[in-house]
Formats: sequence, structure tokens, C-alpha cells
Amino acid sequence: MKPLLYYIFIVAIIPGMLIGVQTQESKINFTDHGGTQTYLSMRYPGYEKEFLLGHYDPATYPNFSKAYRFCKEGNIYLLDEVYDAFIEMAEAAQKDNIHLNIISACRNFNHQKALWEAKISQLSAGLFQFLDPLRQKQIVELALQFTAMPGTSRHHWGTDLDLNSSDPNFYDSDAGIKIYNWLLANAADFGFRQVYSAHQDRSGHDVEPWHWSYYRLSIPMYFNYIDKIKNSDIKGFSGDAYLSELHIIPMYVSGINPEMK
Repeated sequence: MKPLLYYIFIVAIIPGMLIGVQTQESKINFTDHGGTQTYLSMRYPGYEKEFLLGHYDPATYPNFSKAYRFCKEGNIYLLDEVYDAFIEMAEAAQKDNIHLNIISACRNFNHQKALWEAKISQLSAGLFQFLDPLRQKQIVELALQFTAMPGTSRHHWGTDLDLNSSDPNFYDSDAGIKIYNWLLANAADFGFRQVYSAHQDRSGHDVEPWHWSYYRLSIPMYFNYIDKIKNSDIKGFSGDAYLSELHIIPMYVSGINPEMK
């Protein structure tokens, strides 16, 4: 007969291991839409490094849904809670004659790496590995204006999505302004905030009107990332040697809307 502690381990620990998380206690301040301050006490999962870095397949990972409404065709995945909240938001927007459409959502490490390598190749005319270190660093800095390094993208978490168009010029058009203003006024009611805002104290990536995050899950994930991920964990792509020199984690991972951390 096995000791009691064995069964406690099976019931309490194994389920968390199966989905790569452990439960921790967290108390986080949030500001609701309209400025109402609330203080949430919640139990959130302590996400494992491999998940935070995007080393998994959302098509087979627990608690992910494939998007089938309000999205372009293709393999678009989000965490279940995030997708449910987005559907609620999109339906509310539709009543105001605003049409929200997901163009990108969860991107694992390999997906992000493909985007990154394509941009590096484009900017270096396919000669990145043959360039001197100074020129390589310049290419990496330029690439960061367009996309995140693999292992540093919030799209790894299944909480973030790009809406309607990733062309900045779209948000200067009447249609783009209308969508963006609706999101600014209403998205927080459904748990979403703009990540790369125009806040003057923010560093890193350029303003992205299309990039929104389900903060009720992504804020705990962000703190997990900052606590657990080191430069040495982020590797396996062109330009990874410049992570420390370019201060990627403090400048880019943490260079977000102050309401998101």
C-alpha cells in the first residue's frame, strides 16, 4: 500500500505538470474601463520557461482554441478564455457597426523565428552571416522595428492578437480611426489593452494600434517571464548574440504600456 503523500502528489502536482504550470498566489492591481480601481486576488499558474518562450504547439497544447469566427482563414489559436472574451468583444463591436477581425494570434517560437529570419534576410540581402558585427547589430536593430525576436514575443503566450491590419497607414484612414477609437473606448471592458501604446515613458517596439492583449492572463505571464527568463534562454536564430548588448528584455519585453505591468 502506497503512503498518503504519494496520492497527494498525484492529485495536486501531476495535473499542473501536464499543462506545464504550477499554481501560485498573486495579488495584482487593475484599472477597469472608466477608471474604476479594483484589487484582484487571484490564483494564477506559474508558467514554465518552455511555454513562455514559445516552445510548444498551440494546436495540441491544453486550453487552446482554434479561432473560427471573426478571423481570417488559417491556423489561428488563442487560449480558451482569451478567445471567449474576444468573441464577446467582437459581437459587441458588431452592434456598433465595428467589424473586428483577427489577423494573427498565438505564434510559437518556430513561427516567430520564420518571421524574424525572413526580415533579417530581407534587410541584409541574405548576407547576414557574412556581415561584420557592427553591421549585423544595425540589421538586428532595424528588424526590431518590424517584429520581435523569437523567444521574446508576447504572441507566444496565446493572450495577444493582431486585429484587422498591421499596416500603420490603415489607422490613418477613416475605417482604421473608427476601429481604433472603438477599441480605446471599449476593449478594457472585455479584458483587452493595447500593448505598444504611444505612452511617452515606453521603450522598445514602435506603436502598434493593431496589437491587443488579454491583460487578465498576460500580466501574470509577463511577471513570470521577467522572473524566469534570462538572455541565455533566448537563442537559436540570427542575431541572438546581440540580446545583451541591445538590452532586449528590459527595452523590448518590458517596453510596453505601463498598464500592462
